[in-house]
Amino acid sequence: MANSKISLITGPMFAGKTTELLSRISTHKANGLKCLLIKYNKDERYGSDVVQTHDKVKMDAISCNELAEVSLNAEYYDVIGVDEGQFFEDIAEFSEKMANKGKEVIIAALSGTFERKNFAKIPDLLPIAEEIVKLSADCSECPNPASFTLRKSQSKETVLIGGSEVYKPVCRTCYLKNLKSQKPVESINKDTRTSQKFNSDYVLGTEKDIF
Repeated sequence: MANSKISLITGPMFAGKTTELLSRISTHKANGLKCLLIKYNKDERYGSDVVQTHDKVKMDAISCNELAEVSLNAEYYDVIGVDEGQFFEDIAEFSEKMANKGKEVIIAALSGTFERKNFAKIPDLLPIAEEIVKLSADCSECPNPASFTLRKSQSKETVLIGGSEVYKPVCRTCYLKNLKSQKPVESINKDTRTSQKFNSDYVLGTEKDIF
């Protein structure tokens, strides 16, 4: 019988969150427990019905946009694993409901956005989870442990699904160093508009909007 509880495995990208999740699920399966693995349906990097680690370890899963969609099905299982939990708006509500029904819920989720802000409803899990595991990655730029995720592109979307082509793990020092070296898109656009306006006004021979 499963231990009724909520476990949150969190950290930056490339910290081994999914690896830890699949390891725990595999152990429970080996012990004869019925396990269900759930993934976000818009994350199709490895297919719609499989969760895969960066080390190519795979496990069958079902996908959904909201966890409520699979709530009835989940009640037939002892252990429920949720990968990329930060994408589910109802993650806390679902986890509490399942744990209260005697299930063990294991969630792998990012600890924050690429801007180091709270990611969706993950903070709502903190007061209701029995176990919280914070993992770190290896900094992609120095030998230090990495606690943050840096986005390589200038996109400001909170949700931008991708792997090493879009993100890299960094420590505090390297995060701040990269932040200083990247000129924000808004600033670039503003400078471009100002330059275009100056050139236009100069050609027209007007000065009221220049000085």
